Amino acid sequence: MNNVSLSYEAMQQKIQELEERNSFLENVLDTIPLNIFVKDNESRYCYTNKICDKMNGVERGGLLGKSDFDRNTPTEIAQSFQDDDSMIINTRTGSRLLTPEYCGDKVRYYNILKEPLIDNSDKVAGVLGVVVEAMANETPYSSAILENCEGMFFDYNIATGKS
Repeated sequence: MNNVSLSYEAMQQKIQELEERNSFLENVLDTIPLNIFVKDNESRYCYTNKICDKMNGVERGGLLGKSDFDRNTPTEIAQSFQDDDSMIINTRTGSRLLTPEYCGDKVRYYNILKEPLIDNSDKVAGVLGVVVEAMANETPYSSAILENCEGMFFDYNIATGKS
């Protein structure tokens, strides 16, 4: 049987190690050049990286606790996002959406790749999403980069739009 009790100094050291690791992981997620978000089981944002906040035109952490209905998304699109999140949570299956977003007076299309976020108890804790802008032909996510990444994004080829 393991001795579970730790000295105060050992606990302080472990806490410091965990805080450093957490800070490192947060920096990695914020530095990844993709729009990444996590929603809870009620389709409310519980994590967004810096690019996600910037793409949505909010201050750092400005989406936390909000749903797509709260972020000035047209009702039909917000409802489709919420329906998609519910489907992912209930079926434990990911989705791939090509969806319009209003950016000022223009409409841009985005590939939204979402997967269920499974916790340590094998329960769905929410939805993990990655948003990639879908531009014509030449994009930051096309050609050689995508060929090298084939299969990385949930077994989904962003270049061809097929799984």
